[in-house]
Amino acid sequence: MRRLCLVASLASFVCALAACGDVETANPAPSAGANQAQNGTCVTIDQDVHIDSPADLTRFARLGCFDINGSLAVRSPTVRTLDALSGLRSVSSAVSIYDNPRLESIDGLSSLEQVGRHFDIAGNPALEAVRLASLESVAGSLKIYRNGGDFSSEGPGLQLIELSSLRSTGGFLITGNRGLRSIRVPNLASVDGSFRITRQEDITQIRLPSLETVAALFEISHSFRDLTTVDAPVLRTIGGSLLVERNADLERFSAPGLESVGGDFTIQFNRNLAECEMEALAASVATIGGEVIVLENDYSADCPGDGCIIDGGLVIDDRQDIQDFQATGCTTIVGDVVVEGTSLQDFSGMENLRVVDGEFFIRENRRLTSLRGLQNMRIAKRLWIEENPRLASLSGLDSLEFTHFLQIRDNASLASLAGLELLESAGRLILEGNPALVSIEALLELRETHKLVIRDNQSLPDVDGLDNLRQVVGNFALEEGLLIIENNPNLINIEGFNSLTTIRGGIRIINNDALERLTGLSPFRGLLFELVIVDNDTLPTCEALILQSLIASDFTDVVISGNDDTGVCL
Repeated sequence: MRRLCLVASLASFVCALAACGDVETANPAPSAGANQAQNGTCVTIDQDVHIDSPADLTRFARLGCFDINGSLAVRSPTVRTLDALSGLRSVSSAVSIYDNPRLESIDGLSSLEQVGRHFDIAGNPALEAVRLASLESVAGSLKIYRNGGDFSSEGPGLQLIELSSLRSTGGFLITGNRGLRSIRVPNLASVDGSFRITRQEDITQIRLPSLETVAALFEISHSFRDLTTVDAPVLRTIGGSLLVERNADLERFSAPGLESVGGDFTIQFNRNLAECEMEALAASVATIGGEVIVLENDYSADCPGDGCIIDGGLVIDDRQDIQDFQATGCTTIVGDVVVEGTSLQDFSGMENLRVVDGEFFIRENRRLTSLRGLQNMRIAKRLWIEENPRLASLSGLDSLEFTHFLQIRDNASLASLAGLELLESAGRLILEGNPALVSIEALLELRETHKLVIRDNQSLPDVDGLDNLRQVVGNFALEEGLLIIENNPNLINIEGFNSLTTIRGGIRIINNDALERLTGLSPFRGLLFELVIVDNDTLPTCEALILQSLIASDFTDVVISGNDDTGVCL
């Protein structure tokens, strides 16, 4: 232990020797051993500072102005405020205010202007506001997350984040703060990393009046209620992807000056956000480096210059019904579309159709040979193509990108899936009972599905074309997350699954008489509850056992039987 005096200038002392407190040399605090230096009227503390108790704070209470040349960490079960740090002007390294169960206020950091690395404020259940009035820049990421307690906690939670002087940061993340109603960053102009606001239940508006550039990802997502408006009037450049998804009440996303998105442009699953407005926004961006994905927003909203909407579905019995639809000029049908038992040969005259927000049944049309006329349809929520005996391909679905459900069943002449080249996501995809089907190579863009069934396709030799399928993941309660390969007598291999990295659910490979190898299914992420490999006459049992050893766990129900017990594995 030793006595310490802090010199504020050459002419005066901050404290007299008799008033100075004891300082533990093992616990960082301003001291001669800390290489304290004069900087005008400010002191530089040349070491890391750890605040573990209120006593650690009292050592800074008399410093009217100081900088920390190192890091600042506040983690204490008893600290309630940081008022003793009111003189802190800058931290050269990182700031961490983490896991302080009684911390109610950080207003004491009102003079803090700069942070040299990351700045984390997390796990402070009693914190009701983050106000950093002087903070201008954070060189690393600024992260504010899991404050205000969990969603069963009492009290108001973290209601306000106000960073009125902040101009730049290396990254920006706000997520999982209970009770958060307002984020104020009026002067934030640039983010050198990602900008993310996600999983905030109570916030109603996000306004970014000065934000011009984001170097990486820009994300506003998973605000399941209350968020209605996101305004970024001067945002020009996003270096990574744009992601605006699953904001249930979002009605307005405005970025009129957006010129460039380096990655994907994705705005999806925002049920009150006008789909046509988001399509127009995407079209107005001069450069998009990745894919444009605008889907599952509000299809029923009207936009200037957009086609009308038919609400209540549509039944097509003959060519006259198609001509009547064509005369409306409508582009969206909300409700079910039924084309069943007609004498139509194709869908010529329906070129205006873009979206079917409901079921679309194409069933039992004995003369149907082509889907021509549907080539501009991007989205059909649920699409059934069944028992059309002369249909040889799916050409005409050339723009289809997304569907919750696609069933292609019992089409006697269907030889390929040509026409599905743009399909990226299908909630459930069922290929069943198509005896002439020899190729599914058109599915090359398919990346994810909840349930994939390939069953009773007599001529199918392989699953080539699924090379980009990454995941089969779904809701176990609805028996999703299933990969089913069953009763395909000429299927020789399943090497087309070689990019599959995630399955959560089950795999069933049953009664494929010509199947010789399981090459293509390899270790992947996910929890497998079911592995069934039975009655594949030419499949060596050792192949099934090898696969079991690679992907099964203690939670997996395994059934392996009726395969070739004499077969040899390479």
